[in-house]
Amino acid sequence: MQKNLAILGTGKMGRTLALGLNRVHAPFKFFLYNPTSEKAEKLADEIQGTAVTALDQLAYIDVILIACRPQQFNQLAFELRPVLKGDELIVSIMAAIPTETLAQKLGVSKIVRMMPNTPNKIGLGVNLFYFSPTVSLPERTHLLNSFALFSSVFTLEKEDYLDICTAFTGCGPALVFEWARLMMEIMIRQGINPNDAHKMVAKTFLGASTLLMSEGKSPLELRQEVASKGGVTVEALKVFSDSKMEQIIEKATHQAYLRGKELQENL
Repeated sequence: MQKNLAILGTGKMGRTLALGLNRVHAPFKFFLYNPTSEKAEKLADEIQGTAVTALDQLAYIDVILIACRPQQFNQLAFELRPVLKGDELIVSIMAAIPTETLAQKLGVSKIVRMMPNTPNKIGLGVNLFYFSPTVSLPERTHLLNSFALFSSVFTLEKEDYLDICTAFTGCGPALVFEWARLMMEIMIRQGINPNDAHKMVAKTFLGASTLLMSEGKSPLELRQEVASKGGVTVEALKVFSDSKMEQIIEKATHQAYLRGKELQENL
């Protein structure tokens, strides 16, 4: 059954999710709002949706996906609350803002928190979901099935699990890109052609990720297949161990988690 979906915020991620849903013909009719109306109008043209220039133009909406920055939410909630009937399903992709705050400021009870990541652009995204208890099973199924058409979806039992996993799946692509950037720059400094360095590193990440998905083996098993005893890879891994790489990754992801809690307190 087709539902009316309003996407509030047509920046990078709002746009990515709209394009993904449209690409797989998910059962939604799109209504798009953005403070910069040109962005909403452009996206509406691409996906045969309807651009609205004011929130009070939203009527008969079943699902509202909030895709603004957390710092913009208070103003959005102030403007949106008078428009809502109270039975809409609210889906928030904003980091840090808990369901309790969303429900209180919007005056609704059916809240979904969602954390997407940028590989949604190419149909390889990870989308995390946490549902408030008031969201019915048919509503959950409709939403999950729609996003599963173009991404991998995961339902988390506790809201804090979403905040924890955000540091890995939401922030994770940036951490991978930074690692790739550093590898490329080191290769280039040692004389490797920049275009070749880019392709070599990108293909290495792609190939390793594909092996991890398809081989049915753990990362440790796959690592051991590469790291022959007494070989060159072992020496590289020893540097990781001596540099306490595990602790670095744990600290980085924990800092991301703490920043989310900090944002939550400041809103």
